[in-house]
Amino acid sequence: MLHAYEHCLKNRQRIFTVCLGIGRIRVQGWNRARYDAKILGVVSCLRFQGARDACQWGPMEIILMDRVGRPGIRWRLWILPVIAAVGCLATTRAAHQQPSEELLGPFPAISRPSDFRELAVAVRGRVDRVLVKPGDEVSPGDELLMLEDAVQRRTIELARIASTDDSNVRNASLLREHWAEEVRLTTASNEQGGASENEVRDARLKLGQSEIALDSARLRLTEAGIELERELARLDEMRVISPIKGVVLEVHKRKGETADEQTKVLTIVATDPLWLEVNVPTREAMRLRVGDAARVLWQDLDEDAEQAGRVIFISPTGHAGARQVQVRIEIANERDLPSGLHGNVMFLSPSGVSGKRAGP
Repeated sequence: MLHAYEHCLKNRQRIFTVCLGIGRIRVQGWNRARYDAKILGVVSCLRFQGARDACQWGPMEIILMDRVGRPGIRWRLWILPVIAAVGCLATTRAAHQQPSEELLGPFPAISRPSDFRELAVAVRGRVDRVLVKPGDEVSPGDELLMLEDAVQRRTIELARIASTDDSNVRNASLLREHWAEEVRLTTASNEQGGASENEVRDARLKLGQSEIALDSARLRLTEAGIELERELARLDEMRVISPIKGVVLEVHKRKGETADEQTKVLTIVATDPLWLEVNVPTREAMRLRVGDAARVLWQDLDEDAEQAGRVIFISPTGHAGARQVQVRIEIANERDLPSGLHGNVMFLSPSGVSGKRAGP
């Protein structure tokens, strides 16, 4: 919009209305009165000589001002429409240069879970407890299955006792103190002519051996602590913990059955969000990039509403024979739709932009 900046002179002087934009100007009229204003792009100056005067165009001049208010180059009023036209042309050209968007498709696709895990135990054993059933929702860290662990718990008790038994360390410390005192007494006796050199040497040997025994006892106590941690870790390996948020699809082992590292015991799937694998012709796939918007219209549902999604992966390898590239779409699944639904996918992509190959 054009904004009017009005200046009124006292004693029925002229009134100039200047519709402005781009910088600071000074307007001169017949009476050489000057007014500052801000240029909006198009300037129209009207002169009124009171209520009885008719509206007339006056021969005006516009003096461009610099930032300190000094007069610059004089411009005749007729040049301003030219400036406005140039500005409009530049704006129109910039608008045409903005990237446009185009709709690609439709392409057939089938939905699948965004995550699928087949879980197994880390050690061989017999199943003791199954804490979930098919259809149960699970979160990361939830305990799902346990092997029999009675023997392992006894092993842990033994390891805990050994890790807290410091009797060997205390005994070795007493021996060291004894032989340290023995070396002091033997050395003093030798200086007074009592103990022989061999007795001093034997005392120092015993002191050195006691120091080694003390170090060895401390090391064995540290090893016992590490052994306890290892046995606790083995106990954790006898549990199956959920690594993701999802739904239990199938339980493969029951109580009393034997399981090992090569046998799956549970299957978990995550269907929120859903993924769709779309085989897109190479020419169209080159226009896509990760993050582009997508729309999905389900063929298996009695509804016409499209569901929004986005591109999360564009395969770096294409199918040479079919001339297609696999594109992965992610959509929110707040309605708990099952995987395996058929749909048609449309892509909304900026034209002229080649795809970026990336994804999980």
